[in-house]
Amino acid sequence: MSIQKIKYFLLILSLYLLNFIDAIFTYIGIKYSFIYEANPIMRFLIVKNPLYFLIFKVFFVMMCLSLIFIYISKYKYLIIAVNIILLQYSLVVIKHILIFQNL
Repeated sequence: MSIQKIKYFLLILSLYLLNFIDAIFTYIGIKYSFIYEANPIMRFLIVKNPLYFLIFKVFFVMMCLSLIFIYISKYKYLIIAVNIILLQYSLVVIKHILIFQNL
């Protein structure tokens, strides 16, 4: 595997880990009424069954990130998109940490 592929892999892995952390914080926050899920699809799933929410969030994002990893070297704009998403997830996780820290 080339150095560039390793960098892409680590970038995608970071996104996946942040998504997983977001899913856990979201589940706990909703369970104990600390936060509200803004995404209507995710809100429906978590109300229906929290396991549906976790499975969908983790596996859907994993599938999307796998596709991005396959095509990231071919379509350079994906690098920009992934970095923007990484920033967004980082901010979401930081917000979760601040909310939980202030409890």
